[in-house]
Amino acid sequence: MVAATRSAHEILGEFPANFLPMPDYPTYEEAMTLAEPLLKPFKFPLFQLTISGRTFIPSKPIGINVTQDGAWFFAENEALNVVGTGGSPEEAVLDLERHIVHFWQYYRSLQDSQVIGDAVHLKKLFSNLLAESACEAA
Repeated sequence: MVAATRSAHEILGEFPANFLPMPDYPTYEEAMTLAEPLLKPFKFPLFQLTISGRTFIPSKPIGINVTQDGAWFFAENEALNVVGTGGSPEEAVLDLERHIVHFWQYYRSLQDSQVIGDAVHLKKLFSNLLAESACEAA
């Protein structure tokens, strides 16, 4: 039995060589230089949303923050409490657009008496957020 006071280095020293990292594996530092660089976070305004061939125009531009965490990209609007995710910045923004349109439709379908707490504020934000464009998207 291994005594609890022994260090991890002492314990690892007793392992057979085939249990230790292989010598041709890159070190952490080498792996970080080989990995794709992380996307620098950026912001941009969204002037129109196109979902399933329907175009929606916001009453004012919607500010979008795009960030990356490992292989995942996130597009968010903190005021609307909505986040989209994807394998690329474009996928994350499209996912965010879908969520915005969904919540716009959802909150418009509710009566004021059906919401409480944060939903009261979000209903006000979403209710007048978008207008559907009369022309079909290409």
